[in-house]
Amino acid sequence: MQHLPRKYIEQIFLKLRHKGLLNASHGAAGGYYLSRPFAEITLADVIHAVDDEVSSKFCPENERKNEYCSGFPCGFSRIWDEITKDLESYFNSITLENILSKL
Repeated sequence: MQHLPRKYIEQIFLKLRHKGLLNASHGAAGGYYLSRPFAEITLADVIHAVDDEVSSKFCPENERKNEYCSGFPCGFSRIWDEITKDLESYFNSITLENILSKL
């Protein structure tokens, strides 16, 4: 089991709350809870809430003119764009309910 720092978890929960995936209740019995059913929240929703992107670019904007670059867009850039689209589609097809059923 991972032991993540409380501050880190709080930052993630705030991002999830900001994106409308979590709600919070206050008081002695307070805490966080999902704003929608498990079946309506996708893995892509969670990734976008905490990280903004499903995948980073193969060749970041500031590295397109390095010594190994053969020009942009290169073949790898096009392939990476396709992979990113496929990942996005896949992550959109997986719900929290799917994940929980496998645990």
